[in-house]
Amino acid sequence: MKKASLHIAVTIGCILLTASFFYLVYFHFFLNLGDWTFQYFKKYLAFNFSPVDFILVQYSPILFLFPLLYKKLKFPKHMLLTTLLAICSMFSFLLIGIIIAVYAWGPDSSSPLLPQYLLVQPFKNYWTLFIILGLVYPILNLFRMKSNK
Repeated sequence: MKKASLHIAVTIGCILLTASFFYLVYFHFFLNLGDWTFQYFKKYLAFNFSPVDFILVQYSPILFLFPLLYKKLKFPKHMLLTTLLAICSMFSFLLIGIIIAVYAWGPDSSSPLLPQYLLVQPFKNYWTLFIILGLVYPILNLFRMKSNK
């Protein structure tokens, strides 16, 4: 019984850690991102997160439950490590997406009323792609770990 409550507590803690990470990054980083890119690159980076992006990030620790249980790893230790690795890899892939956006995106030519320095997403789920890439890396890392026997 004690082991099951520890598993539940670690899972809820990891979900809260991931959710707080995304809200902190969203409210302190991405809301100022357009101003920062305009200040340094003279391009305003417009971004749009879909509800799928929020769900993927906030509930990503639940995605790690299945590989952890499948591999029979030490649950609390590996769950926390995997969640921290996922946070770092998601942030890294989002930074890579920002760098690609600043150097590769062009202005929106569909409307003559939009300014030339406004950069729009090249396709609808651009940020979802980088979030999924950030989540795949820790899951692949889990499958490389040795199981406890």
